[in-house]
Amino acid sequence: MDRAIEEIFLHVYLTYHDPHSAFFNTSEKESYETSLATDQETYGIYVAKNSNDEYFIAHLVPGSAAYTNTKLQENDVILELITSDSSKDLTCTSADAINGFLASSDHKTIEVAVRKKNGNTVKTKLVKRKTAVEENAVRGYLLGDDNKSGYMRIPSFYTDLDESYGLGIANDVAKEIYRLKQENIDGLVIDLRGNGGGSLKEAIDLVGLFIDRGPLSQIVVRGEEVDVAQDFNNGAAYKGPLVVLVDAQSASASELFAATIKVYGRGLIVGQPTYGKATMQSVFPLSAKKEQLGYIKMTKGAFFNVDGSTHQGDGVQPDILLPMIGAKRASHEKNEPFYIPLDSINKGLLFKKQKIDSDKIIASSKKRIAANAFFTQIIQQDSELESLLNNYPDVLPLNLKSVFTMIENRTKGLEAVTEVAPSALMTVDNIILSKKLIAVDDLLSKSNASILEFISKDPHIAECHAILKDLKSSMSWE
Repeated sequence: MDRAIEEIFLHVYLTYHDPHSAFFNTSEKESYETSLATDQETYGIYVAKNSNDEYFIAHLVPGSAAYTNTKLQENDVILELITSDSSKDLTCTSADAINGFLASSDHKTIEVAVRKKNGNTVKTKLVKRKTAVEENAVRGYLLGDDNKSGYMRIPSFYTDLDESYGLGIANDVAKEIYRLKQENIDGLVIDLRGNGGGSLKEAIDLVGLFIDRGPLSQIVVRGEEVDVAQDFNNGAAYKGPLVVLVDAQSASASELFAATIKVYGRGLIVGQPTYGKATMQSVFPLSAKKEQLGYIKMTKGAFFNVDGSTHQGDGVQPDILLPMIGAKRASHEKNEPFYIPLDSINKGLLFKKQKIDSDKIIASSKKRIAANAFFTQIIQQDSELESLLNNYPDVLPLNLKSVFTMIENRTKGLEAVTEVAPSALMTVDNIILSKKLIAVDDLLSKSNASILEFISKDPHIAECHAILKDLKSSMSWE
């Protein structure tokens, strides 16, 4: 209990200084680094809580030790978690704490006891193994009947944390761009929705794939001279029409990418205003000799656009606004307690801006959006969602069952809210290499089918595809 209070105090003390400084215990630090990594050492189990106050296996990571273990299945209720020198008490804890225990580097093997649907108890041992981080996977797809538009969703700006100059998202995107160009695409959509950021180095490297040599960002650290991040490479991996799709959860490194593309006039930004975070953080141990004391994630600087402007607070403003669920209650950096306001800096850099004749493209998009029944439905659903989430009971008994029931009722109300169309809005296909991989991998084949279906029914991607068509014809592209 003393240690728990210490951690809470340290966390509150740090967040008092700004929203992104924080205290990490060992498990939290490992979880944070895993979200930025290309792979992780894991058992492959993620836990959640059900209505009976029991913890169950909510997800098994494909390819992990738990996934290949025939004794474990999703929805099994967890009874015991025992390592060689400790066990996890499941009676007074949380799903986050259990997932943190499973992720801890303090143990490499664990015995798991579960209750199956038929009531039988099964025990099995697991050994951690290196497994690719599911969320951090980039694949190129082809949009439209002519398969001439490329599409990529970038989930985070992950990197190889084991190497000083490790390869991450920028390298993976470069590979996919090459494969898409082999398919003769003449337009590209980059989807950054929900991308909360990650490695600043990866974001700078990624922008360099689309910019033909020049400054990309200005990095300011207190007490140091302004450091200009440069793309020194002549040429770009992709020079054609570009649309970048963002939302209110696109933050930090995502915003550096989107803002630089916008300032350079390299493409059009579409969606909702981004989160508005232009500060940088690093993780430090409280003690170099005693890592068990924990770590601090501390804000150490900020980055500015090449013209000296900043999106800190308000976010990157899209050229074309798309209706999205959650737009009414979207929170931005400026709404956070103790956020750090930044002024633009005077030092604008010389760079070659591309001029896009966007007025007609924006006008055409607005007409399509206004006439689109599904976008009208999204606007209505967003208002209903706001009402649902703000409608608290006048009286709520202070017990777990009542709270859980309230959450369950809200969840049922949210089930009707969707941004996915009932049927396909456009054709979507895999690139040649993906087809070859899918043909020999049943697991990949199943996940790929659901991904293709989701992309084909997404009205935001469909509108980006339409915008891309207008962008292609608006000017000549090298």
